[in-house]
Order: sequence, then C-alpha cells, then structure tokens
Amino acid sequence: MPQVDYVLTTFSPAMFGEGATAHIKIIEAEEARSLVDTDTKIVATRVSHDRLAHAQLPGASEETARYAMLKPGVCAIHLHYRGPQVGDDGKLPVGSMVTFYLIEVEEYQVPEAA
Repeated sequence: MPQVDYVLTTFSPAMFGEGATAHIKIIEAEEARSLVDTDTKIVATRVSHDRLAHAQLPGASEETARYAMLKPGVCAIHLHYRGPQVGDDGKLPVGSMVTFYLIEVEEYQVPEAA
C-alpha cells in the first residue's frame, strides 16, 4: 500500500512537476481512510474544504497545507466533492457525494514506439 503524502481538496495539472507520469484510479472511502495517517497533509484553500477533508479522513494530520507539488515519488488522494455547501461540522450534506481518486506519481515514462 502506498503512503499518501497529501489529500487534495482541489486539483490542477499545474500541481505536477516537470518530468512526471501520474497513475490515477478511483478508490473506495474505506481504502482512502486506510492509506491516510498522521503524516498525510490536507491541502485546502477553503475552510469548508478543510473541514470536509478532516471529517472524511480523520486519520490525517491536523496541519493544513495550501499547496502541493506532485513530483515523482509523491502519492496523493484527490477528494472530489459534489453537492450543496458543506456546514461547519464538515459532514456531508444530504444529496452530496465524495469520490476519492488515488494519484501515484513517478518519473516520466516515454511512450514506446509502435
């Protein structure tokens, strides 16, 4: 099992460093929780996103980062939320959902010639 460095509450291709290949797959919530520990930082620019991430993945570090660079060797979970505004308790409102994407980053792989 990979050690997850970051939980991302937002995602952008600009987070990748140069020379990186990313493998992305959807994982179940329980698997996401099992991959997160006290060394995993939540990356959030909004307080409501931070609360949601801590409620969904309570094993993560209390420390919140504002930015992450996804360079080779880094592993992250993107917490993709859809639904109404999250309340102060960070719990999922009725009618909302979360999808967890595991992102494993390694050195850029040059595609093989056909």
